[in-house]
Amino acid sequence: MESTDSWNLLTASLAVCDLGAPFSAWAFLVIQCLVRDMPGDREAFADFVAESLRYEREHGPTTGASLARRAADFLIAAGATLPPSEAPDPGGEIAISRLSGIVSWGNLDFDRDDRLEHFPEWSKRPHRSQSRASTLEGAPSTADPAASVRKRPWWRRW
Repeated sequence: MESTDSWNLLTASLAVCDLGAPFSAWAFLVIQCLVRDMPGDREAFADFVAESLRYEREHGPTTGASLARRAADFLIAAGATLPPSEAPDPGGEIAISRLSGIVSWGNLDFDRDDRLEHFPEWSKRPHRSQSRASTLEGAPSTADPAASVRKRPWWRRW
């Protein structure tokens, strides 16, 4: 597997999401504006991931690039990527932060803790958004769990 220091946002996003659910992974890429969503793109990506996973089940793990990197290379070769996908994301910190934000929307297939159990340094490190939110004036205190319950969701403020 390649060093996580070499990851761009596309590769990191593919590494942190569940490629066993390729349509959810695709949605994660689309919502970040990392790939175009033209007819056939989603299906080609899902077919590539399914074939790669099938091959690994039959022949064991491949050496060299990770599945995330191979999937990213496939999308690049297919011309399906957008410029934001090239942004550096060493260690996947941006991808993790974005996935965590999406998970907080609720009732999604993404499970951050299960997916990242093999990246323990990420799961233990506080994210920038968590540390910044606690310093904002009026932000609920983490010491008072009821404070977050009292806060109204953004869509109910009007």
